[in-house]
Amino acid sequence: KHKDNFAVARAFRKKTTACIPDSLIMASGASPSFSVKGGGLPTDEFAEYSADVPSFRRYLSPALLKELLCIPAHGYITPYPLTLPGLKVQKGLLPGTRSSAESQLDSEAHLQFVCKVYEAVRRDLCEVLEKRRKDRKFIDVVTKSCNQQNQAAMRGMTQKERRSFFLSASYETVLGKTDEKGEVVIGARGPEDADLAVDIAPIPEKLQGKHVTFFMPPTSADVAAKALKSWHPIDGREEPAMQRRLVEESGILPKWGADDEDSLVPDCRSFQTSCRTYVDCCRQYVASAVPPFKKQRCEGTSLLNARPDNLAYPIKRIPGLEIPDSGHILNKCPLPLHLYDFCTQLFHCWDLGSDALTFYVPKLETEDEARYL
Repeated sequence: KHKDNFAVARAFRKKTTACIPDSLIMASGASPSFSVKGGGLPTDEFAEYSADVPSFRRYLSPALLKELLCIPAHGYITPYPLTLPGLKVQKGLLPGTRSSAESQLDSEAHLQFVCKVYEAVRRDLCEVLEKRRKDRKFIDVVTKSCNQQNQAAMRGMTQKERRSFFLSASYETVLGKTDEKGEVVIGARGPEDADLAVDIAPIPEKLQGKHVTFFMPPTSADVAAKALKSWHPIDGREEPAMQRRLVEESGILPKWGADDEDSLVPDCRSFQTSCRTYVDCCRQYVASAVPPFKKQRCEGTSLLNARPDNLAYPIKRIPGLEIPDSGHILNKCPLPLHLYDFCTQLFHCWDLGSDALTFYVPKLETEDEARYL
């Protein structure tokens, strides 16, 4: 795959040499380590692209973003010039531009909602992502310093003495160290914060107890059906008696962690298809009254509309905070992919209640990020 990335980048570089410097070309959606010539920092020529959320430049360089928006062949249009004049969308994502109805989510009202939420939280998102960058730098610098101190202290020690030193209070780590603001970057709060009031919301009844979570992207109705029915035997397969007994006696219904980008690397259309499929699944899940748990499993069902008892509880896993959405560009900056995913679910399933609005947010690193959410 790395070879494919570089082949695409080389072809792209040859095609656009006249307008884009080599040093700015980066494979879209890839980590910075896949850049053709180091990625580089944006020059003034491209400074306006991705300026709203600078962290997105690590994934979608300003030069490549300009290429996407300025060449008509890439198919970006302004679908709603009166209400959303600054929004450009990949043509294939819009209603009426694809033969498959299941992937059409981006109505005018839906995109107005997404953009309104983005404008409300954009400043907060930039702050938490910048703090994440500074915290990671702090962790790297302090960890390296601690390692140097520990190596110096262990010089001349025997193996036994080193093991003892590793467990002692003298062994330096980044845990508990404070930054220039006096905040603990990694570790428990200091004694001075022991009495700090923390208001924690109660856990809903359906999320209490033990969890067995089955992660699978809702790429199609058939795949989603298998995930929802993960408690039941697989169609047409003989199940060992011991396995059947353990599952039935456990009293645990699984959770379905429906993720649109973690279990696969999606393009914009497949991501939107997964969003649409999950919305449909939630509507069918909520439409039928959820029965109480029964120790009775169903055999040989494969269709969503033939709903068995004891479906897995659906939980939406949204993407990480740093990933841009290259299919929706607002004022020359990609929308955050997590925000598009989150708002899409809210907009289309708000009327269904909490069973369709349970979210799993991955890789939170600070309390500030939790407050942002």
